[in-house]
Amino acid sequence: MIQITKQDLLQLDIGDWANLPQAELDEQVKRVHKLSRFSTWLLPQLVAHFGTWQIYDNGREMVTKNCVTNQQRAFYRLAMTTRSNILDNQVKNPEYGQLTPLILLGFKRHRGISYENWRDYPGLDWILEPKLYTAVVNQPKLDISTNRLLELQTIGLTIKSSTVDPSKIGTLHKANSTYGLNGLQGTELDGLDKLTQMLLCQTWLAHPQNRRETMILDPNNWDSMPQPLVEWQPVASVVNKTNLKFSRPLPWATV
Repeated sequence: MIQITKQDLLQLDIGDWANLPQAELDEQVKRVHKLSRFSTWLLPQLVAHFGTWQIYDNGREMVTKNCVTNQQRAFYRLAMTTRSNILDNQVKNPEYGQLTPLILLGFKRHRGISYENWRDYPGLDWILEPKLYTAVVNQPKLDISTNRLLELQTIGLTIKSSTVDPSKIGTLHKANSTYGLNGLQGTELDGLDKLTQMLLCQTWLAHPQNRRETMILDPNNWDSMPQPLVEWQPVASVVNKTNLKFSRPLPWATV
């Protein structure tokens, strides 16, 4: 297991992870070395690191020209891996959770470049995490009232079956901690990505209790903080289903 003497990104000697197959990388990050131990300082420092990147004409070029060493390439791959691999309990630590685009946040926080500025950027999928990319890119613009979204939230959170405790059938999962919505077939949200459904219904990390300005919360305006469906104090201030699970070659492997 990786040991460090200083809470410093450069202390992580992980250059040999640069070209690992994705499944093996996930194993190293999550189980072998448990990088989530370092999340409180690792994630902010990764964001600051990406804020130093130079911008090029497309996402792939940006990655290859800013990731010259294997260490830099490994940092990039940490940003693009499933967030739960490097952050335990995202509801308790939402600022850098799955709805936060680490690379784009680096540019927003350190260079003043808004998320919306990247919407039409060529090769965006190289710098926006796969799950978040699928959730917010090329989504339809839906005109759904607040009351209807609350109805859809209720439908999605209602427990339909339980072999462990049948008495829970018909009750609701908690909106602020439950991942995923169920039973939305035949509704306005049918067919949307699960993460998109949660954004629109303001559940899990998108719940007013958990959401942060670091997140993308509106598929149609990436810098917007939508009005809460249900007031919560304090309130922190058709579908592209492209498979982006990093089964493709790494950007530097095909140069």
